[in-house]
Amino acid sequence: MSTRVALIKAPGIVAALSIASKIFGFIRETALAAGFGATYATDAYLVGQVIPSLLFAAVGAALSTTFIPVFAEAYHAEGREGAYRMPLPLQT
Repeated sequence: MSTRVALIKAPGIVAALSIASKIFGFIRETALAAGFGATYATDAYLVGQVIPSLLFAAVGAALSTTFIPVFAEAYHAEGREGAYRMPLPLQT
């Protein structure tokens, strides 16, 4: 597969999976509303669902904006072994 085809195919797959995720999320919310309505139990469920999602999103954003670029730079500069030996900022 050529690089050009891969560059066109990869975003298409990500877009299709993102659309499917939104559709399944809508179905989940519709089923929840149909089954339980707007009650305290539904509110508790939604809060319990949002808190871990928020934490995972924060960790994911931190990894994608800080660790991955630094690791990739070390990988290109020093090779695989050098990147894996990269010291963590909190190590002394």
